[in-house]
Amino acid sequence: MNNKRAYISEAFCGKFGYTEQKIDTDHGLTFKMVLEGEFQRAEEPNKNKRVYPFKLLERETKQLQGFIDEHGGLPCGMDHPLASDTPEAMQLTQRIGLENACALCTHLEMNGKTVYGITEVLTGDNGTGDKLASFVRKGFKPGVSSRGMGGQPTYDPLTGFMMVPEDYTMVTYDFVSNPSVFNSILQQRMHEEYEIFESQYKKSHGKKFFNVLIELANKR
Repeated sequence: MNNKRAYISEAFCGKFGYTEQKIDTDHGLTFKMVLEGEFQRAEEPNKNKRVYPFKLLERETKQLQGFIDEHGGLPCGMDHPLASDTPEAMQLTQRIGLENACALCTHLEMNGKTVYGITEVLTGDNGTGDKLASFVRKGFKPGVSSRGMGGQPTYDPLTGFMMVPEDYTMVTYDFVSNPSVFNSILQQRMHEEYEIFESQYKKSHGKKFFNVLIELANKR
């Protein structure tokens, strides 16, 4: 049985800037737009109450940078390719679709607990990259949101957050408009998942945890 699930991070909006260069080629004048800045953070809860451990995020960032070095870049999608939490949708999560790519990530690195990235917007074919570039030129600030797959998260009763598991694999980063409504169906599933984990933990560990607190209080 496949118990993998989609992991969508909080998108960081307005945490990056852009530069645009005019390049003269044999085919005429072209434009090169580069977006760069903060892509993700380790050890901090996102809007889904999930925390990415530092070592895990560092490992996955190195893996993606290896992909970039080998292939010349990492395609980034225009919005997450998720319409539901069906098995078919989960398969789409795991693939880097070229037909919906709007940018090419050319560099990723960890700076402390922050993932820093550089992407070049794909323009010139009237595709999703041209649409993204038009939005940015108009002053719109898109969000950068990671996409990956992993097993069951671990609930931490002390913080109330869920830790992303070691078997997590990051696929890519996508550009999104509003991270709070990127996918209402999947978002609802994530909310339900969190409540289930929280209630299950309290049900099986609540009494024991309470007894430990009493023992500590008596010792003091």
